[in-house]
Amino acid sequence: MITIIPALLRNENDNHLLQETLRCASVFSPHEFILITQGNKPEDIKIPGLTNYRFVHFNKPLSKWGAIRHGIEQVKDQNEKVVLLDGDNPFEKDSLTKAYAKWSSSNAQCLLGKRNKIVLKAKDQLSDATRVILEIITNTLFLLRHHHKKSVILPPAPDIQNCLYMIESDLLKKLDFDKIGSYGGEMFLFNYLLSNGVSVQNVPITPLMRESSNYSAKEIIMNLAALPFFKGVGSAEIDCAIKSAPYVYRDYMDEYIYSRYDVESKFIKSAWLGEIGRLA
Repeated sequence: MITIIPALLRNENDNHLLQETLRCASVFSPHEFILITQGNKPEDIKIPGLTNYRFVHFNKPLSKWGAIRHGIEQVKDQNEKVVLLDGDNPFEKDSLTKAYAKWSSSNAQCLLGKRNKIVLKAKDQLSDATRVILEIITNTLFLLRHHHKKSVILPPAPDIQNCLYMIESDLLKKLDFDKIGSYGGEMFLFNYLLSNGVSVQNVPITPLMRESSNYSAKEIIMNLAALPFFKGVGSAEIDCAIKSAPYVYRDYMDEYIYSRYDVESKFIKSAWLGEIGRLA
């Protein structure tokens, strides 16, 4: 098993998140790790128990998926079990331990992390609910398109944009990385898997809290709207996704998210339609 960890390092917070991710992953040190850092080169990486890793650094930042492509090129075995794990998205160690154990013994082609909560932020967020609502609406929009625009998608729905994908190497090697921008790679990968009939199973995972984000909500929407399978999305489809998302992703809804949903969804719809107009 090989774990690929891309990390963009620009400041001390990025370094801290990487160290936390590596500490969580260090329990799996018998497996191999490929760590790909970009930007500021870390001076020292010393994590107790983490010894079996390859370290590659790029002074000029790649995109996250450019780094993953470099990592997958280092994997020689076509049937290798691969774990994709963001360097800035640490998970609670016990839940990560269980996910690795399930993947080690699984016959599935892909396991997809299913977060018990979404704790991400956005640079331009209206509130702490922005990223949660943005993810569940855009996930629902994708599912509606994939299921031929049916008005209802039954839960439990996949946590498409989470960063933990456990997948066989031969599937990753066939992915067209050139079509992935700075954000949206997880959704692009998920679409590729579904389009090729790959069975995806969920595995529970618990993320640790993050205090900041590398992305703005508008930047996320810009990259998602440019994905080929979202071509032609209009107001009616977005309205359907907004209406359906609280049911489809009800596991992520609570009183606070409900209280913010109307304002946040209007912001998301406006930004998406503005981006579609720019791309036209």
